[in-house]
Amino acid sequence: LEVASQRKGLREVYQRRRMDSLVTRARFTINADRALAVPLMLRSMGYSEQPTGEYVMVHRYTMDNDEEGDVEYESTGAAPQANIQDAEQQPIITLDEPRAVLRLAETFGVDIADVAAVAGGRRRTTDKESMEEFRAAAAADEAAATVLLEGYVTELFAASRYAPAVAIVLHFSLTRFAAPDTIGILTTAREFGLAADIAAASVTSAPRLPHNLVEACMATNEHAGYRAAWDAVKQFGLIESFPLVKQRYFESTIARMVEKSQHEVAMKYAGDDPALQAAVVQCLLEIGDAVTATEYAIRWGMEVGVTCSSEELAKAAADRKEAYLQLPEDVAATIVFVDDEEGLRAAAAVLLQAEVVGLD
Repeated sequence: LEVASQRKGLREVYQRRRMDSLVTRARFTINADRALAVPLMLRSMGYSEQPTGEYVMVHRYTMDNDEEGDVEYESTGAAPQANIQDAEQQPIITLDEPRAVLRLAETFGVDIADVAAVAGGRRRTTDKESMEEFRAAAAADEAAATVLLEGYVTELFAASRYAPAVAIVLHFSLTRFAAPDTIGILTTAREFGLAADIAAASVTSAPRLPHNLVEACMATNEHAGYRAAWDAVKQFGLIESFPLVKQRYFESTIARMVEKSQHEVAMKYAGDDPALQAAVVQCLLEIGDAVTATEYAIRWGMEVGVTCSSEELAKAAADRKEAYLQLPEDVAATIVFVDDEEGLRAAAAVLLQAEVVGLD
């Protein structure tokens, strides 16, 4: 930064590819300025430059030595499990802070071509080299740089560092990770937002990925997954492809409300949907509250096999009336519940004309 800041025309705003779309970002204007960040990035990602100029990933790990205690080792290439004699002594792969890697890339505006210029090094050096040869060498360098970045992201996924892994995938447009396997890993880890980010960025090149996302979210069989599936269905316009997602999410929400004794809230949430009304009654029955289930069924005109006598229903109503302060009957008769947009507008008009407004 200190060297680059001495130049004039330091930074520029430009458009760069982010998977299937273009985004506006800032970067250092001169290639040599951006190249300053690349060696530090590669070292921070665990790569070491070899005498041949090739960058190889270095695995740092710790093993318990009976005589020397914890001893640090390094190896290059593949992960070192195969070199360990004792199966119980597993290596601990240590990664430098990946947020620093991402910060360098974003601050300098480093892209694949910048990494390739440093890690590959095969560039046009003589006038005799044809443009075709130059382009072929540049493409080979970018392919090698992509392999380096993909290797680092794979290590991040293995270490459960999902947020920086996805950020680096999107920054460098590593399309290899726009795949159902990646969506599966992220949803299994309950990283639904990150999975949606990859699906949204790859919707043109991988049009089935949003479908994979919805299916993976639903496969979790839990409320957070249902909510993420419903969000994805709305975001990608897949309501017709997945007609049951909304109902499953709403039913799950109702079950949580009933479980928290928010029965009236659950009833309002169900609205005029007969299937959701039935879900409320069923949830009440499952928690053993047959009286409230019968009351709600009667309100909605439902026929359910609930055996509650009129005496039990009357007693439940009397108990509630005794437990809570009751409004005067003439006041209670004028209460209006507002639960939709039209009612909200009408309530606003009434309140704006009132001299006194009371809040409870």
